[in-house]
Amino acid sequence: MTRIKLRIVLLAVALAALEAHGQDDFYFAGDRRVPLTPSDSSRALRIVTGETAAFREAVGRSEAVTLVPLPTVEERYGVVLLRPADGASREAFEAAAAALERHAAVESRVPVYRADEIEMLLVDEFVVRFEPDVPLETGRALLEDELDARILRTDERRNRFTISFPDVPVERALARVNALNSDPRVRHAQPQLVRVFPPRFGRAGDLAPLPVRLNAGGPTNLASSLPAAPYCPSPAQATPFAGSPNDDIFPLQWPLRNVASGASLGMSGADINAVPGWATTTGSPNVVIAVVDLGVESDHPDLQGKIVPGADVTNDGDNDGDTNPQDDDDYHGTAVAGIAAAMSDNHVGIAGVDWHARIAPVRFATSGCVAGGCSWEVLGSAPALAIEAATDLGARVIVNSWDWTDDGELELAIENAIASGAVVVFAAGQHYLGAACPAPDARVVDYPALLAGSDDVSLSSGVIAVSATNQWDEFKSIGCDANSSQDAEWFWGSNHGPEISLSAPGTSMWSTDNGGGYYCFFGTSMAAPLVGGAAALLFAKYPAATPAQVKHWLQEGAEYLGNSPAEWDERFGHGRLDIAGALSVAAAEMAPIQNRQPEGERPPSAPPQTSQAEDGQRQPSDSPVPAYRRSYRFGLL
Repeated sequence: MTRIKLRIVLLAVALAALEAHGQDDFYFAGDRRVPLTPSDSSRALRIVTGETAAFREAVGRSEAVTLVPLPTVEERYGVVLLRPADGASREAFEAAAAALERHAAVESRVPVYRADEIEMLLVDEFVVRFEPDVPLETGRALLEDELDARILRTDERRNRFTISFPDVPVERALARVNALNSDPRVRHAQPQLVRVFPPRFGRAGDLAPLPVRLNAGGPTNLASSLPAAPYCPSPAQATPFAGSPNDDIFPLQWPLRNVASGASLGMSGADINAVPGWATTTGSPNVVIAVVDLGVESDHPDLQGKIVPGADVTNDGDNDGDTNPQDDDDYHGTAVAGIAAAMSDNHVGIAGVDWHARIAPVRFATSGCVAGGCSWEVLGSAPALAIEAATDLGARVIVNSWDWTDDGELELAIENAIASGAVVVFAAGQHYLGAACPAPDARVVDYPALLAGSDDVSLSSGVIAVSATNQWDEFKSIGCDANSSQDAEWFWGSNHGPEISLSAPGTSMWSTDNGGGYYCFFGTSMAAPLVGGAAALLFAKYPAATPAQVKHWLQEGAEYLGNSPAEWDERFGHGRLDIAGALSVAAAEMAPIQNRQPEGERPPSAPPQTSQAEDGQRQPSDSPVPAYRRSYRFGLL
């Protein structure tokens, strides 16, 4: 009788959701209802197995339609994405797409949604996680018997199922899964929305990879052979100094030590105060930094000695034994890894913030083309799986230079990572100058970085949201603003808001690049690993520290650059990262404690949770920081 009643309730809720379809598409992220906006500039189709070649030929005969290369989506789901060809009008595209939809190779149409410039495909896969006390077989019976779902994968450890509805239209399947969220036994039930990201910015020039030599004959002297870059410091602007590290390009790394010897280097002292901090600690190989990104070029001469086994979750967690995911398609992960923890003081290339920390690459995205104009494919479960993998790998610091949309599974993964002793660093995101200056709502802190301001202490205690500054210690603002920052990168500005923890340099930064070379990078993507490296230094010095303590030390030790008496604002947060300052705060607070653990070891058990007050956030007394604000903007930064 109980099962019959439950089925009636589920069907009733599902029917109500179906009635709203087309006018109010949505999914649930935990207890939050997230709207889905249909795309008006693309169309997705499911192709009959074995007929893709015939359909490609048909697309090739059309002058109004182009096929977006998405090999992972095509192979896994049999879905292709159509967009207007260059110069095609919307009317011509719609007519051509409608004709292609009637092709014999087409099985059905697939809903496409859009958030900003990112498209989301509603494929026939959904994730359902039950509460921990619900027996696995109870969940299985509910899904198979009550919902007529097919179970594709079972994660017994997390009481989680991946399901599909092969004989049901995908919109109706979404309604069924939405209805599951009303069942008290279900913790999360949400669709596997596949995200397609547009080509990204991030390089400040177009330099060829540079050859790097590692031999016994002495320094490679790469700085003297670096081509001129439009925004990054050049060799003529570098000021060498007697001291460590001895990396050849270090004099050009103004974020670590800014001596302002040239116009593009800005203002002396506008750096993260790394050199005095290194006098206290240069890190420990026992600390692992997980770089959740697009893989890392592990044989790069400045990284190859730092890589430990990682994970590749691009196949929905089926790792296929790949513990060394390479950054084959893009530079992004390699650049992030170099900034955080490149090999240092080795006469080669750049210096990392942490000289000795190990890097665990965790790949969560794939691409169908070479770097420069790629559309990135990210399965809906990938971010949560990546954070889970980083946690399982024992990472104390998890660096994330990407953003997403509301996701209950992702939040639970972050919460568990923090409970295990890891700090989770997120870039705040950025906006670009297009036909018009971006509106204010395009400049807010992106999700999940905004979880740093959550009223849920299990999240806010260990999430750090990072905005960007420039080489003048200005907040990085876009060129169309009345008070724009004076750096040459006028085309982008850092996001900001009440969730910002602290800021770090994000302009004109040399880092490791694919092909064994170095490149000039920019963005909050590059500010985040500076903070990640600093967190690793703190864990090296104080291995029993909790994420809340490390976040507190970084915030309290930061150099505030704004004009608020409370020394906090929505641009800089608590201030620009200051490594020496953070270590000084930590030393003062830890002095009474006799820490006898060997440097860099992980605490034997999960650290205790702290209250929000203990987290050390200094809030303006007359303008408290609002609790967690949701955002639906997402993408790779």
